[in-house]
Amino acid sequence: MKKIYFLAIGVLVGTSVLAQKDNILRNPTEIPVTFLGETVPLRDYVEDPNAENEITKTLKEGYHPKTDWVLNEAVNPLAKPNGNDPVWQQNYAPSAASNKSLAYSFEGIGFTSVSPADPCVDVGPNHVIQMINGSSGSYFKIYDKTGGVVVNATYLDNYMGFPGGAGDPIVLYDEQAGRWLMSEFASSGNRLMVAISTTADPLGSWYTYTYNATNFPDYPKYSIWNNAYIVTTNENSPAVYALNRTQMLSGTSGTAQRFTVPSFGTTGFQAATPVSLNGTVAPPSGTPAMVMRMRDDAWSGAVSDALEIWEFNINWNNANNTTLTQVATLPVQAFDSNLCGYTSFSCIDQPNSNTNLDPLREVLMNRIHYRNFGTHESI
Repeated sequence: MKKIYFLAIGVLVGTSVLAQKDNILRNPTEIPVTFLGETVPLRDYVEDPNAENEITKTLKEGYHPKTDWVLNEAVNPLAKPNGNDPVWQQNYAPSAASNKSLAYSFEGIGFTSVSPADPCVDVGPNHVIQMINGSSGSYFKIYDKTGGVVVNATYLDNYMGFPGGAGDPIVLYDEQAGRWLMSEFASSGNRLMVAISTTADPLGSWYTYTYNATNFPDYPKYSIWNNAYIVTTNENSPAVYALNRTQMLSGTSGTAQRFTVPSFGTTGFQAATPVSLNGTVAPPSGTPAMVMRMRDDAWSGAVSDALEIWEFNINWNNANNTTLTQVATLPVQAFDSNLCGYTSFSCIDQPNSNTNLDPLREVLMNRIHYRNFGTHESI
């Protein structure tokens, strides 16, 4: 059956979907996922006031390249667009009248003197969890849905018993399972650390896990699928992991399966973005997990400006039968990702500020949402 992909994104998607079956990756690397144990219920946890918190994050302002990333490399002189971006919006319709208003608006965790702060948030049946970088790893804070503080800002590694948290937090609410997921990477050992709540109530206990990436797992992004948690990272190439969701929900050790998507040249930041299941209606039986990435024909190895869709067919019984396949290329209007070069973290001016914004020009933004409406599926 031919699939139609519907996307609402910041560039115009062409009307055709090009089949792409020649990029098939096989034989993933299998990585142990270690079950560390079950925590005490969060409602009973009292943080040790004498806990040693190693400083792992500091304030970074202005241009700060990572390791040997270069600011700008040679580009394809024939790269499109020739002239202005064809979908550059220069005129805006006046705002339409609306009777909608916010039901609640409340302050989250304030600035922790760490930049980037990497804030994230998700919402469950009765709670809101926010996470943000602190100087010793990732803070989490839990609110009720009116903004009342249920759990004050707490370091994730302290509560979970993780070794040396270093930030880049992720929090997700898994609607189908009725569980929470929180994660950050460790300060050493290329480790990613994951906690799964044992119920829909985040004030109960949590299962804790750790697994090792092949390289330092920068910029980890998690998504939910019905048979896996999918993780993408920037490891100087786009790494993609599948974590066994069934095992993690049951509190048992298992394995992850890892692929590396072929890299493009020119950009130092290489990461795909996972597609995440939203809502309570599962995708049709057998629908594989998906990841996406963008490409610019100015990058070495990219033949056109496009969005790529890759399907992660996971076989938990026999990894030799697992594949990651580029199944579609979505043509888009020509765009130019050269914003202050291809690596600068300080580019876009802000009014009345000396601090410029990171353009983050290399990746599709987290999260990419999938939903099954019954009559149709959309991304």
